[in-house]
Amino acid sequence: GLRTAVALSPTMDEPVHLLRGGALWQTGDTRLQYEHAPLAHWTIGALLQLAGDLPAIAHLPDWDTVQHIPLTEEFLWLADPQPNVARAFFLGRLAILLTGVLGGAVLARWARERLAWPGPAVVLVLFAFSPNLLAHFSLATTDGLLTAVYLTAVFTLWRYWQRPTRTRWLLAALALGLALAAKLTALVLLP
Repeated sequence: GLRTAVALSPTMDEPVHLLRGGALWQTGDTRLQYEHAPLAHWTIGALLQLAGDLPAIAHLPDWDTVQHIPLTEEFLWLADPQPNVARAFFLGRLAILLTGVLGGAVLARWARERLAWPGPAVVLVLFAFSPNLLAHFSLATTDGLLTAVYLTAVFTLWRYWQRPTRTRWLLAALALGLALAAKLTALVLLP
């Protein structure tokens, strides 16, 4: 996943996700979040401060228009001085890749509780080498984070059902909240 995060050129929607993450961390303003819940963008933007050369989003000419395409161009490609765009994409992708590692840890814990050896090892190998998961956890988009928090929400709910306690209920509720904050499609978890 790390090699992919370094080698791939930006996908169509990654620049906008970087812009949204950068805007949240730089300004705290949610005006660019009109079609997504903010948790994935908070995550994508978490490491962008390490880029050091990205422009201040609130000072970009199109900041007041809230049009993400012109803002993205000003943020990544038209800024003077030109920021290190490859580094910015890598940092956004790295944050999502780390959530994939956490998702793998949750899956490993679940497999250990449900399966005898070598079941947990097989589950982890399948997780680590899944082309679909590697693809989504290597990009600065909302899908990888949703996968990790969705898995965590289902796991914590399953643990609560196995032995209901207040702590397990609280963890399940927190994981559900994180899933809903990651992407609106997590609404399917409610039923």
